[in-house]
Amino acid sequence: GYPAFKIHPHGDPKTDIEICRRVAESVGDEMDLMLDPASEYETYAETLRVGRALDECGYFWYEDPMADTGESAHAGSKLVAELDTPLLGVEHSRTGVYGRVNHLVDDALDFVRGDAHLDGGITGTMKIAHAVEGFGLDVELHVGGPAHLHCMSAIRNTNYFEDGLVHPE
Repeated sequence: GYPAFKIHPHGDPKTDIEICRRVAESVGDEMDLMLDPASEYETYAETLRVGRALDECGYFWYEDPMADTGESAHAGSKLVAELDTPLLGVEHSRTGVYGRVNHLVDDALDFVRGDAHLDGGITGTMKIAHAVEGFGLDVELHVGGPAHLHCMSAIRNTNYFEDGLVHPE
């Protein structure tokens, strides 16, 4: 019954591309798919290579693929220009609303991550959501929980409630 599935891959671009293709072949027509390498890719070239594979597979978003895109709006804007798959970002950059706006002004993101636990509570999250809405884009909240459920209830420009389903072992 889940409408989407987010993959946290291994960090090896070749392996990650294979995983993404297999998941897309299995459920791509039934679910929105996302990839979250958690800033693991070390070079722009490998980040771009994985992104192009996501384009081919029709992924819904590509999240924080390399560390530099969280700090470098220039690297992010290059990826946004090169890829069709929307880039979601700045989860690992604690800059609040200001860093997100800087990235949005530079066209370095398509979706923006917000987190009530790391971005100034519910007030900080709502500031981020409203700033992102001003750019006509969507904010996606990090991990589930009651704070994010309350925020999502008040945010028009958001898509998914993230539920971390981790294998018990």
